Amino acid sequence: MKKVIVLFMSLFFIQAFPAAAETESTIDFDHEHVYVFLEMTQQEYDSLWQEGKSMAEIAESKGVSEQELLRYLLDKEVEAMRSALNSGELSHVQYIQNILRLKETLLHKIHGNPHQENDSEKVSNEKDEG
Repeated sequence: MKKVIVLFMSLFFIQAFPAAAETESTIDFDHEHVYVFLEMTQQEYDSLWQEGKSMAEIAESKGVSEQELLRYLLDKEVEAMRSALNSGELSHVQYIQNILRLKETLLHKIHGNPHQENDSEKVSNEKDEG
């Protein structure tokens, strides 16, 4: 019952004070477990990353679906956040706020790569070549 009250109060606090929800996560993303999950070395992963492949594309090339990758990453991040909550690195408000946006954050992470050309750059490059 106490956990339900803490959860309710935390959600109320986030809604009542939106600035509190803007606090960045203190959890750093660790790629080491991704290399192990995808059964590849860091060098193999980094080579594909430098070519502009997203994490989802790299996973797919190893026979791992986006859903499998997302589930794996969600499990790892929730585990890390629980540990941070229990050790006091995250407050209850930060924990709940991070959980609420975790899927969106991870989807952005697995589909993004600064080495990829975005659509406007591709169009611009095609015009320059033509």
